[in-house]
Amino acid sequence: MDALARQYCQVYRPRNPRKSPLYQCVDRHSDELLASGKVLRPVEEQVLERFQDCGDLHKGLTYRMY
Repeated sequence: MDALARQYCQVYRPRNPRKSPLYQCVDRHSDELLASGKVLRPVEEQVLERFQDCGDLHKGLTYRMY
């Protein structure tokens, strides 16, 4: 490998969405938010659910477009 290639090659680090602060906040408080009645439209509930499913390999690797 030449010097230029070594300069731009990086070690692959898999993404772990469950460790992000946003994911942890949504995971921790989504049930509370839904129970409080502050989620008024069905699309808002769908966004919360799909965000939690995003990046979960148990849910599959296909791109979901709705």
